[in-house]
Amino acid sequence: MVCDPVSSAKPFTPVILFYITVYYFRMVISKFIF
Repeated sequence: MVCDPVSSAKPFTPVILFYITVYYFRMVISKFIF
């Protein structure tokens, strides 16, 4: 299981997408504020 990169990466995919969405959302908000 450890040698399989696909199975080990699946649980972290939603977390990465969540952080990217939050980072993009904060960047857009900072553009509107400043």
